[in-house]
Amino acid sequence: MIQTALPQEVPEKIHQLLEKYHNAEKITLYDIAKFHAQFENIHPFQDGNGRVGRMIILKQCLDHNIVPVIIRDIHKAEYNRYLNKAQHEQDYKGLEAYFEKEQKYYQESTIPMIFDFDEL
Repeated sequence: MIQTALPQEVPEKIHQLLEKYHNAEKITLYDIAKFHAQFENIHPFQDGNGRVGRMIILKQCLDHNIVPVIIRDIHKAEYNRYLNKAQHEQDYKGLEAYFEKEQKYYQESTIPMIFDFDEL
C-alpha cells in the first residue's frame, strides 16, 4: 500500500513537485515518468487522480515535443505494476520503458492514419 499525502500536506507537496519540474533544464520522458509516479503518490484528489495524472502526461509530452504516451486500458495492469515499483522503490526506469512502449504503439498506429503508405 502506498502512503499518500495527508490533505493538509497536498498544497506544499504539489508546490515542491512543480518547482522541481519547472526548474529542470530539459524535460525527458524519464522526468515525465518520475513526475507521474510522484504526483500519483501525493494523490491530491479524493477521486480521479489516475485520470488526471494520465492527462498531465499527455500535456507534458505535447509541451516538450515528446511523442505522446497514451496508456491503453488493455495494458493497465502492466502500467500499474511499473507505477507501483516506481512509487515504492523510486525506480522510474521501468515506468519510462513502459511509456516508450506505449509511444511506439501510438506512432505505429497513428502514422498510417496521417499518411498514405505510398508517401512513406
